[in-house]
Amino acid sequence: MYLRKSEDGFTIIEFIFIIAIIVAITLTSFVVYNNKNSHPNFSLLPTKIGKEQCPNGNLDVNFAYAQIALENISCSSPIASNIVEASYWHGTGVQFNHNGWYCQTFKEFGHTEWSSFWDGTYYTYYCANNNQKIAYNAGTYDGAGPINDFGLLEPDTEGQSQCLPIYSIVGHSAYTQVSVNDPSLCDVVPNLAQAAANDIGVKFISGDYYCFVNPFNGDPTVSITTELKSYHVYSCDSGAQQVAFIIGSQ
Repeated sequence: MYLRKSEDGFTIIEFIFIIAIIVAITLTSFVVYNNKNSHPNFSLLPTKIGKEQCPNGNLDVNFAYAQIALENISCSSPIASNIVEASYWHGTGVQFNHNGWYCQTFKEFGHTEWSSFWDGTYYTYYCANNNQKIAYNAGTYDGAGPINDFGLLEPDTEGQSQCLPIYSIVGHSAYTQVSVNDPSLCDVVPNLAQAAANDIGVKFISGDYYCFVNPFNGDPTVSITTELKSYHVYSCDSGAQQVAFIIGSQ
């Protein structure tokens, strides 16, 4: 009995062995490429669990962020919060460009140093703008922390407003308890309130502002005017500029 050689001079067993090696190398390369700890193109990785450079948090019940790492930028910079918010708006797991930043994202699978933190599927983000870099993980996890960790502005107290009039009508709705982090922003509040009134209770983008339906809704620590029968709290952020208000039916 003998083994028949192929036209290239290999026996059938040798040929199968070579194919097996090629397949093994290909699969290994795929796993290594998709393991964030092995990405050669990213000098900054998300931090180890518990070593975050910015607090963990949620932007809504379906989007949590954690293990934020920073390079040449501080957590107090509005840019840091704006990038995380932009990834939420573009959709989890979607790469994007935002104000000069380019963000790539990879779906995690299998065992990583962050797996024990996340309940299920999550994504690693790598964002860079010249020498400034941000890396973090994002996905669905209810225990990531309070939503306001990045300092989204809260509405003013009941009966107060940083922009006059205190109580304003827009369409069939009214807004009140306006807060701004810059008095000049009072000029943009009517436009943001109108955009919110078009579909109350839904997040939206207006110009440079990302506007969130803030989970302070129903929070007993936030005093809501009794003149509104039902309401939603909005926090709008364009990076350095922030606006918050309450809007609802009269």
